[in-house]
Formats: sequence, structure tokens, C-alpha cells
Amino acid sequence: MILESKNVPFVTIDITDPGQEESKDYMTQNAKPKGNNKVPMTPQIFNDAEYCGDFDDMDMANECDTLGDFLKMTEEEKKAIKIGITSLVPGENKPETQHLTNGVTTSQEVNDVPSVSVTSPVETAIEA
Repeated sequence: MILESKNVPFVTIDITDPGQEESKDYMTQNAKPKGNNKVPMTPQIFNDAEYCGDFDDMDMANECDTLGDFLKMTEEEKKAIKIGITSLVPGENKPETQHLTNGVTTSQEVNDVPSVSVTSPVETAIEA
């Protein structure tokens, strides 16, 4: 849900699927278990083959507005992440807002910055 709401493309890999043994092995070899766990708990987040962290790490990065850094995205890719509670991509034309001044309604364009698209998907491995 975080990645969808932030407009970050991703691929979900169900490591319990019988055809995903290689992905499961890759996750267990490259992800880091937390606490007293001997194996990493799902979901684990990767950007292509690069390990980023687990869901708790991603949630914290989202709360701290460092999701792009957590996902090891390029500066161009980071520009396409939707921000704030409005979920607008920086540079998207925001809807016109209606202003009321002395009983007269006026319109005003809020933002005009060019948008950038993300081309590198972020992969997640999750358990069904």
C-alpha cells in the first residue's frame, strides 16, 4: 500500500509459490533477519537485486520522508515519489483552488513544475 500510494512501481514475488524457489533462496541469502530470528521474515524489499530492508524499515523511511533513499532510487526516480497526504507527485498540476475574497470567488493554479517518470521497478518478496 505504501508503494502504491507513493506512485512507486514494484513487483510482488510470492516466495511460497512452487515456481519461486530461486527467489526464496535469494531472499534468505541476501536479506537480514531481525532480533532472534534465524531467517528473515517477509516481506523483504529489494530494488532489483539490491537489498533495501524489511517492511518495518520501509514504513519508518516513509514516515521520515526518506523512502527514496531507503529504496536506493536515483535522484530522478525520487522526484516521481508522491508526497504528503495529498499524494501529488511534485510537478503535477494541482487542482485549482477556489479563493474567497470579499465575497468574490477566484481561481488560482497552485503548482507548475515538470514531472518525471520512474522506470526502475522495486521488487518485494512476500509470503502469501
